[in-house]
Amino acid sequence: MGDSPIELGSLDVDEPTDVPAERARARELFEALGSVVIYVDRAWSITEVTTGAVEVFTEDGAELVGRKVTSLIAPFDPVAVFGIEDLLEPRADADDISVSMVSARQGVFTASLRLASLDETWLPATRVLEIRDISRHQEALANQERLTVKHAEKAIELQKANAEIEALNVRLNRAADDLQDDVDAATAELREQAAKLEELNAEKDRNLVQIRAREREAQDLNTYLASVLAALTESVLILDVDYRVQSVNAVFTALVGKDDALLVGVEFVELLDDADLLKLVGAAKLFDEGGFRAINVGFSDKDGGPVTLKSSGSEVMSPTGDLLGYVIVGHDEREMRRLLSLESQLAAREREQAAELLELHEELKETSKRELEHASNLLMQSEKLSQLGSMLASIAHEINNPVGVIQTSNSLVDRMVDELDHEVASLDADDEESQACCESLRAKLADLKKINKVAITGSKRLGELSHALRTQSRMDLEVTRDVNVNTIAREALVIAQGRIKFCDVEVELGELPLITCFRSKLGQVVTNLLSNAGDSLFEKNDQHRDIHGYRYEAKIRVTSEARERDGQPGVSLAVADNGDGVPEDIREKIFEEYFTTKPAGVGTGLGLAMCMTIAKEHGGAMAVTEDPVLGGARFEMWLPLSPPKEDVDQ
Repeated sequence: MGDSPIELGSLDVDEPTDVPAERARARELFEALGSVVIYVDRAWSITEVTTGAVEVFTEDGAELVGRKVTSLIAPFDPVAVFGIEDLLEPRADADDISVSMVSARQGVFTASLRLASLDETWLPATRVLEIRDISRHQEALANQERLTVKHAEKAIELQKANAEIEALNVRLNRAADDLQDDVDAATAELREQAAKLEELNAEKDRNLVQIRAREREAQDLNTYLASVLAALTESVLILDVDYRVQSVNAVFTALVGKDDALLVGVEFVELLDDADLLKLVGAAKLFDEGGFRAINVGFSDKDGGPVTLKSSGSEVMSPTGDLLGYVIVGHDEREMRRLLSLESQLAAREREQAAELLELHEELKETSKRELEHASNLLMQSEKLSQLGSMLASIAHEINNPVGVIQTSNSLVDRMVDELDHEVASLDADDEESQACCESLRAKLADLKKINKVAITGSKRLGELSHALRTQSRMDLEVTRDVNVNTIAREALVIAQGRIKFCDVEVELGELPLITCFRSKLGQVVTNLLSNAGDSLFEKNDQHRDIHGYRYEAKIRVTSEARERDGQPGVSLAVADNGDGVPEDIREKIFEEYFTTKPAGVGTGLGLAMCMTIAKEHGGAMAVTEDPVLGGARFEMWLPLSPPKEDVDQ
């Protein structure tokens, strides 16, 4: 924008001129000088502007044409208030007026406004407004004056600040000296505290090692206790000091039919049967004297019915003598009653058998002395077998708990030996004596692991024997469904192990369908066949050793397969050996009662007869042939998938 007004020069306003030509010439002059010029009509509306005007009043080059001149003047300016036509006189010698204008680029600024006309008669035709910006010069002078005042003020402030800085430096020096003294004292105190902290950390590390050792011991103890609880056949409940359930074993959860998660936190009396007196007097009455023994406690079983446990309990105390809770162990009396019932049934059968044998004895009075002695032996053998069955069931039940504890202890010992072996391996032995000690420890740990492995094998064998005895000593009062004959064969192999341990036993059990049968009776058949094979091979071994001077290589082969007989589906189980076999002339008699090939006083002649009877009771059959693999006797039993209905009903 120019700093001086534009002189129209040769533009003669008193004489007629060519207005468009003069107007174009004036426009070129204005553009060349960069002047801010606005052309307006009679209504003071903008008709044309120069490039300078566009640059001053707009940011984006928006169109100014058509707007009123007053839209470019600040609302508070007198020109906007009184009207531009009253203040601007259309004369060539008219003075400029100062007016406040509004620009999108500069905001509000003060400008000098001059009006000229291109009409030779100076009538309100096309007017020319020339604008000069005088606010910039005034602002520069004002800014210079303000800066001068500010510089003087800053100089005074700087002098004051220098004085304050000097005083502050003095105070800072004093404070630095005091601070250094404090720092030295604090450093000494910190060193003392650091030494104490190191002692505390060392003590903490020692305590942490002890705590971790105790945690490992507690974890091992908890694992051991959990294994013991899992192995027990009695119900176990652990209560807190408020007589609420803290933990139970699997036997009790199976009894009441609830998961341990649902039992934890339940009051003890809520588990009792409604008819039990303890439900009224409360659990605290049980522990008035610290514990109780052999008290009948009634619980509600999983079906909601009452079940009585012969229970004993005691307080659980901490090493410091604090009461931690209570433990209750209960034995299900129903199992004992079942065993007593079986014993009573066995006794009744024994009496019936005794009566039958006595009648038979009367009938055989006229027979030879050998037959009488034979009958007497049969009676004694029957009584022995009956008593032995009862004893075996009781013994198998009693040894089950110790076997479980032994297996748990063996597992714990095996794990501890592994941990000790790992710790010994991690020792850093510097001298030969230490290395020799470590090697000795490793050798002893290896021996201990072997010994423990033997103990584990023995306990496993004892557990299998206990299970087999309990299974096979039961009296079959009714048929058992979904039985796998291969399982019966394996149980019989466990029971007969003592009779066939010198033999090489080959077991080839095929895929069998499940059958319905009298389970323990089939177990007696397979056990009897294995025992007979063992006795036959034992006798042949003695003969072979006497003749050749070394033992006979005895072999037994047990096989099973699914096979049809006369179009009826069933299963076949065979026991074969490599002994002398059974001659063809006695194969039909060998299943008759009292027929035996063993010496007098050794065999009763009832074993194979019993096997045939049991096979026929199931609708099956037995046969003896020569085994094509081993060459000795082959006893084979075939059974249908289900026995005849009359045998089941009976």
